[in-house]
Amino acid sequence: MKSRSSDPLVFRLYALVVYLVFCVAYAQAENAATIPRFSSLLVDQTELLGAAENAAIEARLKMVQASGRAQIGVLIATGTGEEPGAIFVARG
Repeated sequence: MKSRSSDPLVFRLYALVVYLVFCVAYAQAENAATIPRFSSLLVDQTELLGAAENAAIEARLKMVQASGRAQIGVLIATGTGEEPGAIFVARG
């Protein structure tokens, strides 16, 4: 009796599914926005904050981190490309 896993048709279908999954993942990666390296606790790509606001927020973030209550960082991004926000955040 022949095992289903050794059937050439099943193998080809499995290979096709794997190939399609990789193609979709590659296409999504092509349209994804780049997440910058965190050079400080506050990264403002949009230049939304002034120098004083940036310094004040970064000081508060350092206080939270020094207290041991949380590890925290803030990214103000220009956008997520064609990627949903939840996926963008999970990738970061």
